[in-house]
Amino acid sequence: MSKLRNHLLQAARDIVESSGVQAISMRGLGEVANVSRGAAYRHFSDKHDLLCALAASVGNELSLVLASSVNSNDSVKRQFQQMAKAYITFSFQSEERYALIFNSPDLHRNPTEELRQGLNEAFQRLVELIEIGHADNSIVNESIEHQANFVWSSLHGFCTLMLGRKEQYDVHTADQADFVINKLWRSLAR
Repeated sequence: MSKLRNHLLQAARDIVESSGVQAISMRGLGEVANVSRGAAYRHFSDKHDLLCALAASVGNELSLVLASSVNSNDSVKRQFQQMAKAYITFSFQSEERYALIFNSPDLHRNPTEELRQGLNEAFQRLVELIEIGHADNSIVNESIEHQANFVWSSLHGFCTLMLGRKEQYDVHTADQADFVINKLWRSLAR
């Protein structure tokens, strides 16, 4: 990836973090990145292409967060708990980036291949962990795809609900997250 493309993606990320996804425009991107609008168009065909690239980048970031959250020497249960907690923490740390990758219907109706790969990489971290759990008999041997979709959608639902009630964040949020994570584990465990 070229330095300018990386610079443009970082500028887009900064806009999203400070003002939200709705504030992104190709003209605004050029201004924030201190380049011409034409420079932005040399790397992204339009706003949709830019947002797909940014979402793919955030998906890759989530994948790295999930991968680094686990220690392969830990039990599958512990790895699952750490991965789920990392997913929840990621959503709370940047509501705008989380919304971009999971709550942008326009992007998902017409995703670029880069976006498909970026989001799939994070999901595959969970799939791989479930496969390990099947191999060591700590997770019930059912459809890996069904199990992974169940966990992923449950985590997403919890995060979306809590982010929608952010004025109610308090000490109970961590307790609720632990409760959800442990319920999810019990749904998978032997």
